[in-house]
Amino acid sequence: MASDMYVHCCGLFRTFLLSLVLAVPITSIASAHVGVTVPFVEVPDPASITIDGDDGDWAFFDPRLALDREGFFDRESDYVDAADFDFTIYTAWSPPPDNSWYCFARISDDTLKIENEDPLKWWQDDTLSITVDSDHSGGSIYGFTREELVNGQRYYARVLPLKHPRLPHGQAGFLDQHHDPFLEEFLWAMHKPHFDIAWTMRPPDAANGTLHVEYTFEWKAA
Repeated sequence: MASDMYVHCCGLFRTFLLSLVLAVPITSIASAHVGVTVPFVEVPDPASITIDGDDGDWAFFDPRLALDREGFFDRESDYVDAADFDFTIYTAWSPPPDNSWYCFARISDDTLKIENEDPLKWWQDDTLSITVDSDHSGGSIYGFTREELVNGQRYYARVLPLKHPRLPHGQAGFLDQHHDPFLEEFLWAMHKPHFDIAWTMRPPDAANGTLHVEYTFEWKAA
């Protein structure tokens, strides 16, 4: 079973920032005015998915429904060779009582850029960015005003998260809009059981500047 969700890609950069805008209440079919249409497949058994960065428990997902770079627009050029970077993203959801959305992403990059300890600067690194507009209200989501915080919430995922006060658990996911103290009221949304994220890296000893890397993200969000 699948429900339609509209996803808008804000950009693919040489510094790998893959940004998706999701506009959907996960218990119903979504509509939107921009972006490519992608299916959110219903997870047949949420208890069968372990958030570990491995897609071995995604056998239910039809790979023909995956997002890939062919469906996105690059701000620097109309075409980016797969040897530069490539990606595949699976998206899924579960009805109550689990009532969550799931994502698995596999990314290949010719050069890994991981430089910033502060997660507010993760956008300058190789990063996966997800913006959720759950009520489909639209508008700016930068997070500099209360209105922008209400319009949508922006999440970043990055491998090799570095120790930082904003990452007390060293997690690879971060709710980015920390420009307003008001957002501190929502930090609980980035911790278990509301948000769970894992990542893998090949080669396992990769660091900033490593060539020809492949890494994955897997998460569950309430």
